[in-house]
Amino acid sequence: MEDSVRTQSTGLVVDHQEAWQMVLSQLHSELSRSQFETWVEPLRPLGYHDRVFRLGAVNPYTRDWVESRLKSRISRLLEGLYHEPVTLQITVSNQIGRASCRERV
Repeated sequence: MEDSVRTQSTGLVVDHQEAWQMVLSQLHSELSRSQFETWVEPLRPLGYHDRVFRLGAVNPYTRDWVESRLKSRISRLLEGLYHEPVTLQITVSNQIGRASCRERV
């Protein structure tokens, strides 16, 4: 069960996609529209395994911005969902840009 976890409080299985949607919902209410659309919306959940939640960023600048300003907040939100310590790893993923281009076509 690499990408999902059974939460202790509800017993429900939360996969990394569902968890990320919950985090997005919370951040949407906390950030300005421009911050959310510029920095958070382009991030993509890549997986969750061994208490490490991986996000993909479109470029190093986005990765660095999110790491310096939102990493601890995102980590706390994920820890609340998974009921365990979570390490957030943000990597630059070239696949994100390609997927976005295909989605627009």
